[in-house]
Amino acid sequence: MAERMTEVDHWFINEFIHKPCGEAIEWLRTQPDPITAWNNCPFPHWMEWALFYTIEYILPKDSWLAYKRWWGLQSNMHQLRKKEAADRLTQNNYDIYYNEIDKLNKAFTALCCNYLRSHFACPIKEIK
Repeated sequence: MAERMTEVDHWFINEFIHKPCGEAIEWLRTQPDPITAWNNCPFPHWMEWALFYTIEYILPKDSWLAYKRWWGLQSNMHQLRKKEAADRLTQNNYDIYYNEIDKLNKAFTALCCNYLRSHFACPIKEIK
């Protein structure tokens, strides 16, 4: 069963605790509509924020828990890949190492965004 916060709870959280970051707001304003924004969002934590703090959206608890379990497994795999890259590090290949870490981070970010897009509908109804 999906749970929903009261209007007062949501207002309090939005006003004092969970405002989206300025970078997310500026990026969102460059998007023509909510669906395009959802489909092009570059960061999973922005998408997670939208799922949690968009008042019109009722977050399916089971789906969210499944995502967090999936994310935990993927995060562990990501950390192992980064450790493997660090283990291959020698004095002469710092640039190669940092490029590999950057590619791993971008791939993990894209993987998380794609999971969210394929399992959750866009929670944003309009861009203000």
